[in-house]
Amino acid sequence: MSGLRRHVPLRRCVACRESLPKAQLERLIRGESGWAHDASGRAGGRGTWFCHACLERLDERSVTRALARTFRQDTEQVRALLLTLRSRRAALTAASPDATDTPQTPASAREATVTPSNDARHGGTNG
Repeated sequence: MSGLRRHVPLRRCVACRESLPKAQLERLIRGESGWAHDASGRAGGRGTWFCHACLERLDERSVTRALARTFRQDTEQVRALLLTLRSRRAALTAASPDATDTPQTPASAREATVTPSNDARHGGTNG
């Protein structure tokens, strides 16, 4: 059975629109307490995916515009959460130079949340 390939689930990054394996993406979910990082990628409800390359390019205009288009009124809140994730990811990579492209996310990153704005609609994804 060594010839069989295992299915690799793909998800699309909301910023660059590239389809990548789930392991190369970070998932954000919108809960009652605001936007949060879903480190397991399995939390219930709708979520949105963000690739590691776009996470590193948060300051570029194209990524900023993609965030504004996708999250509308919650753009600044999501951007703050992504900046936090980027700094934690950089700290993990610096702590272990032999780390792979997808380091394990610490428990503190799973607890990162941003409170929602006064906007009562769902937001985060189109559809």
